[in-house]
Amino acid sequence: MIFSTCLKLRLSGVILISSICPHIVIFGPIGVGKTPIAEIISKKLDVDHILLDLADDYLMDVGWDWHEEMQAKENGIVNHIEYLNQFPTLLIEQFIKSYPAAVFDCGGDMLIGAK
Repeated sequence: MIFSTCLKLRLSGVILISSICPHIVIFGPIGVGKTPIAEIISKKLDVDHILLDLADDYLMDVGWDWHEEMQAKENGIVNHIEYLNQFPTLLIEQFIKSYPAAVFDCGGDMLIGAK
């Protein structure tokens, strides 16, 4: 709801996105069009488009370890998902600190979960 409100306000020229919701995070399954949508929104709002993906080197900066992931995977799907689930949030938090306003495009292999 916040996303659509901010987008409508910004596109109508009433208010700048950075004053209400400076960061938009787009996520969903592989192949649904997240990247083209993020590109359109970032151009319309004149903010950076940041592509985040679990394959990126940034994961090591937030504590991801291949051996720990494999150990979690060996302990079952629930442990594997719980291990992976912590990184998208940490990654997004790190990038939000670096960009005053941006559209973040999460790769389709990213799991977004609430903690």
